[in-house]
Amino acid sequence: MDIYKKFGELAAEGIAATLCTIIETKGSTPRKAGSKMIVTAEGITYGSDEEVTLLCAPKPHAYLGMIGSKKKVALARELFTKKGLEENLINSIVMPIGIPMNCETPREIAISILARLIDIKNSKQAE
Repeated sequence: MDIYKKFGELAAEGIAATLCTIIETKGSTPRKAGSKMIVTAEGITYGSDEEVTLLCAPKPHAYLGMIGSKKKVALARELFTKKGLEENLINSIVMPIGIPMNCETPREIAISILARLIDIKNSKQAE
């Protein structure tokens, strides 16, 4: 994706967005210092989760998930389809990740995600 082209498209549509440059990263992250990404006022990101998920989907994996709101997930599905990802692969991506519960804070979302990962790990051990 051409990040500058996408930023121009969003601006033309009147969508409030910020073009960001990653300055520093810590730990395991798909983004390196100097990477660009767009963050919209609604919290949708471009140049990050969707692109990494799109790259991983066709590769062998035990579990692949992407964090996101209902709107972000719908836009990601649309993007994956436009990029030619097969429907069965799109449907195999867990979006949003975590167990279904009424989360309201980032900590609650993190607990939901960890609970799902524990469930997957324990299910694999039981096989």
